[in-house]
Amino acid sequence: MEQFTLSIQQLEKLLKDAKSDENQEDMVNFLLSKDRLVLTQYDWGHDDIKILMDKPY
Repeated sequence: MEQFTLSIQQLEKLLKDAKSDENQEDMVNFLLSKDRLVLTQYDWGHDDIKILMDKPY
């Protein structure tokens, strides 16, 4: 798969869920694997990975 589509509502929810209250820059990872789209947020300075979305594409 070379591309994927998200609705505006899905994107707004992702941004709301991914908000960070720290001054550090968090990273959002987009992974296409096994017919799924998985978006995760990695918190710098912590080994904390939060799943923002895990859906079939």
